Amino acid sequence: MKFRTWLRSVKDVSNDGQLFTAVKLYDANITTKTSGVRALQELVCKNIPTLGEKTSIEMFKILNVLIPSVASDNTTQNVYTCLRKCVKARWGDNSNVTNKAYTVMRFDQAKWRAAREAYQNKVVEKNNHKKQFDEDTIYNIMDTIKNKASPDHIDLAIALQLACGGRVSEILSYAQFKPSDKKGYIVQTGILKSKDRKTIIKPIVHFTVATFMKMLGSLRQKLVADIREVKKGKFTHYDLSQFYNSKINSRISKYFGEHLASHSLRKIYSAIAYQHFADKHKVSEAAYLSDILGHDVKSLDVSKSYSTVSIVKNEAKEIEPEAEDPENIVVPHNLKVRDGKSLERLAETVRVLELKGIPVTNKLLRTYGYGSATVREFMKNY
Repeated sequence: MKFRTWLRSVKDVSNDGQLFTAVKLYDANITTKTSGVRALQELVCKNIPTLGEKTSIEMFKILNVLIPSVASDNTTQNVYTCLRKCVKARWGDNSNVTNKAYTVMRFDQAKWRAAREAYQNKVVEKNNHKKQFDEDTIYNIMDTIKNKASPDHIDLAIALQLACGGRVSEILSYAQFKPSDKKGYIVQTGILKSKDRKTIIKPIVHFTVATFMKMLGSLRQKLVADIREVKKGKFTHYDLSQFYNSKINSRISKYFGEHLASHSLRKIYSAIAYQHFADKHKVSEAAYLSDILGHDVKSLDVSKSYSTVSIVKNEAKEIEPEAEDPENIVVPHNLKVRDGKSLERLAETVRVLELKGIPVTNKLLRTYGYGSATVREFMKNY
């Protein structure tokens, strides 16, 4: 089927999930994994070099109706900008096709500026009057969920979001997590809404990494049937999160005793992480939040909307960090990199082995990827 024919067939689609399915059916090589409108953007840019002037202008008219029907105002504006760049790369800055792209495929600028100004004013107001959360209450909620005999997927999603600050969709199915070489940290691969971030190394709040990984495994196991359908392309990661979002928000409000949504848990995580893990002499709050939340590297504006909460600590009742569970903690292996830090990693491996009560020997350490010279040097002072 020609691209023009296909585009005409989807011009009346009004659901992002249906659009995503249609794009993937037309071109299985599209790499976008969640958003229908972003998948369409990728497909259009891929086909623009093959289209003639008449077909391109017809396409702009279709897109100007289709995209706003399935996307938010901000996303529509962003997608139009990306599409125009693809058009200019094909036709040049001052061509008739490029000019048509600007005049036909056009977002209401006055509406966008008004919405943007209202949003910025709201963020400033919230930063000047931060919402306070009690740290003990947050940890008690996390422990309540962890200590349940069989917490359901809604509870697990809430506890995990408080522990790592990931988006609901990332936690439910989209992202992959693994322990970092840095104690108390994890590596997250798979970040939504970021153009240039592929991985994040972030601290785990309150839980140990082993507990976090165990609870994540339990969550994914409970959703294994749903995740299988996502992999088959029956629906998207976004569809999955939307299906459970209202239930998650309702449970969050019940735990905190006030109306809150999952987005608030990312803010709570950010505030705790900055308070306990950031080197405040070297990094600003906006830069630190941008890093651990996976925002684009050169953008700090988004992070300002996450600095609108503060954490109140009851100093008279210091909560001890959760003790490491020797049974569940993972013994770290050496990395296949030459960074001069193999001895540091070896020390952590030995610490975990001792915690688990496993006798430390030269032969055993080599099975964890450490070279003979490194092991000998370490064992001299062991």
